[in-house]
Amino acid sequence: MSNSTKHGVKGRVYLTPEQVLLAARQFGCARFVYNHLLNFSQTRYSHNQTKTSPAQRSLELTRIKTALPWLREVSAPSLQQTGRALDTAYRNWFDSLMGKRPDKVKPPRFKKKSNRQSARFTRNSFRFKNGVLRLSKIGAIPIVWRRRVSGEPSSVEKSKPFSRRGRFTNGWLNQNGQWVCIVSQSTMIAR
Repeated sequence: MSNSTKHGVKGRVYLTPEQVLLAARQFGCARFVYNHLLNFSQTRYSHNQTKTSPAQRSLELTRIKTALPWLREVSAPSLQQTGRALDTAYRNWFDSLMGKRPDKVKPPRFKKKSNRQSARFTRNSFRFKNGVLRLSKIGAIPIVWRRRVSGEPSSVEKSKPFSRRGRFTNGWLNQNGQWVCIVSQSTMIAR
């Protein structure tokens, strides 16, 4: 494991009304996939006392994407990252139970619409060029920077805190020379 310094940078992004709807669809699909895979793992364990491996959860994700056509309307790599987030949550919980972690981690819980929502985009599902972030199936999002940024992001996370201010922010993190972008946004309510 290499020691790396992490640098964060924030900027503001402005989504069009169409992009707000597409982002909401992405959040909803990511939440659905996470909750479905968590339920799949818990049901499987309660029936025959066997753990579900990440590969089995990935196969289940493929199955539900073919069974539910509306899941094809959002970025597929983002849904895969949602499955990986559940894998990480399980790994952290099991490591906590086995004493491999100094802290106590609770088991994964179902995501709620009223809590913070997020969707992660990997390198093949976004482009960053000339201050414009292009997210797969959402479109181009111009960014207003609070400070200068150099380098390329390695992944993008778009998140929505539970508030109704209509403010969109963008945070960046430099890890091992790769910029990781985190986009936070909240929905606009009529004034």
